[in-house]
Amino acid sequence: MRSILPAVASAVVALVLLGCAGNGDAPGKVPVTTSSPKARKVFLEARRLQDNLRLSEAHGLYARAVELDPDFALAHLGLAQTALTNDELLHAIRRAAALADNVSPGEAHMIRIAEANINGRPEVARQHVEALVAAFPGDERAHFLLGSFHFSRGEWQEAIEPYRRALAINPEFAPPYNQLGYALRNLSDFEGAAKTFKRYTELIPDEPNPYDSYAELLMKVGKFEDSIAQYDKALEVNPNFTASYIGIAHDWTFLGDFDKARGALARALFIAPNDAERRQVLLWIACSHMHEGNLEGALAELDKRLEISRRSQALRTGGGARDRDGRGLAGVKVAGVPEYLDRKRVLVGIVALEADRADVLSVGKARGVHRHHHVLARSCRDTEAGRSRREPCRVAAQ
Repeated sequence: MRSILPAVASAVVALVLLGCAGNGDAPGKVPVTTSSPKARKVFLEARRLQDNLRLSEAHGLYARAVELDPDFALAHLGLAQTALTNDELLHAIRRAAALADNVSPGEAHMIRIAEANINGRPEVARQHVEALVAAFPGDERAHFLLGSFHFSRGEWQEAIEPYRRALAINPEFAPPYNQLGYALRNLSDFEGAAKTFKRYTELIPDEPNPYDSYAELLMKVGKFEDSIAQYDKALEVNPNFTASYIGIAHDWTFLGDFDKARGALARALFIAPNDAERRQVLLWIACSHMHEGNLEGALAELDKRLEISRRSQALRTGGGARDRDGRGLAGVKVAGVPEYLDRKRVLVGIVALEADRADVLSVGKARGVHRHHHVLARSCRDTEAGRSRREPCRVAAQ
């Protein structure tokens, strides 16, 4: 499963999954500090859902755990890791950090890892995650966090050993199979990735994400029909698993059936549980129009997305949306780039991202990115704004 996340959130979500591995404080595992047995029970269920990337459901339970114990540090960390907006993320991580001195050293390390990543301090995060593994060498989650630290930095080879160590400790611990599969895929070991994802589906066959991840691998190697079949399996398990509708839409886009692609995305939009997911789906609808060569249709979808952002006062997803005076997501003024042009810049980036998911250039890049560049260039030629706007348009196309 892949998703477009706020830039700040992505660093935290890359280091997901927290706490001890057993029920309560199992020997050799990072403890869970809370004054409420009921809050602990709710927390453990939230963590199970997070393990299986059911993040919206997990978020609700973490919130319930915090209601039961307002000083539950790991529950606040869970809220941060499953947050829908950067404001939610920052509020939760600040609360967790404020409580870090009141919990066990292992819990404090996990909180400091997330805090360091949010603040762009990877070496501090490295120190804490390595200290966590040294203190808890028998905790699979500690090794998983070390692997995810490397994964979040694009260090695929370095991530593999900690993931495999986590699985050696507990072969029934599902999350490393997912991340290991993606690490192998990113190293072009497609056979190894396929075996890993298949094992993932066998381990938790009643969860949608294993089928979704395997489907994405099949998409990556150009087996689009087989990919759709795996996404369908995910939806048989959970008809509300939005990511699989999005994946099906990508496959149909690469196959050139844009109506079927948008049909899948319409279903995703209908079941999206919040504005953040609705905005993401609208981005992919725009992308399908762009693949088809329909610039105006794509821009119309981006306008819908921008309106949701304005309505909720949450211009926060990584997709380049600007507010009315041209400020970007970080509040930085972008001089000389009108909003209409910025929307085109969004489309360049997002189509390139989607095309990269397929190795079959004639299906992915040639149909998507190259066609997009042609449409964008034509749009630039047709504008009546003069040369002052043509140059930034050329840069956007690059």
